Amino acid sequence: WIMKPAGKSRGRGIAFSRDLEGILKETSGEEEQWICQKYIENPQLIHGYKFDIRQWVLVVDWNPLTVYRWNEPYLRFAASKYDDSLMDDDPFIHLVNNSISKDHPDFYKQNE
Repeated sequence: WIMKPAGKSRGRGIAFSRDLEGILKETSGEEEQWICQKYIENPQLIHGYKFDIRQWVLVVDWNPLTVYRWNEPYLRFAASKYDDSLMDDDPFIHLVNNSISKDHPDFYKQNE
């Protein structure tokens, strides 16, 4: 399971757990609202790395539905290759957030 504090951004406060006891322990702090979701155990990978696609849209009307799409989406990648054993809670493997990845020791070397 992956837990995210509802009021935080940039990967702050994200935690992982394998059982209900761990979820309750992680979410019993000062944060009042959490998003808790089942971790995708077999994610789609690109060359062994987890990724997400950022695509922005602007909905200006519901009836008729009018949507404008930004033509330049981008992909974000995890800093370390995915380990399908799920034994490692390393955020560099599981999270694709740029605020997390920039702290990986090889981040700037890979992006020079």
